[in-house]
Amino acid sequence: MAQNEVYRIGQYVAGPVPAPAADDKTLGTGRPLRLEALNAVQVSPRQPESNDVYGNNIGEASLDFAGAHKLPVTISGGPLKFGQAIYITDANALVTVATDNELFGYALEYNVPNGAALVVVKIAN
Repeated sequence: MAQNEVYRIGQYVAGPVPAPAADDKTLGTGRPLRLEALNAVQVSPRQPESNDVYGNNIGEASLDFAGAHKLPVTISGGPLKFGQAIYITDANALVTVATDNELFGYALEYNVPNGAALVVVKIAN
């Protein structure tokens, strides 16, 4: 192993995340995020400002930058195709429309009809 290696692919990395909605019972875990130019799925609750309960710095959560997760996607333009690009909006919602959105990942399912659905998405970075 290289002496300067910090993270291996598949390891989670702690990073700053926005606070989840007050009524979010998952505390933000499982949500897709666009952090500047990086795509991630939050895998731990956001560290609260009052105590060290999750092992990250205040305002941070553990993030997966490389995995595949079952995520809510709004599908339009016909049934979903395997490998179809999935985009993320400024509000961190996943859609199949590229216009004004950034690439988030690729669908690992197919024949899912138009509308809202849970889809396995491979994160792209």
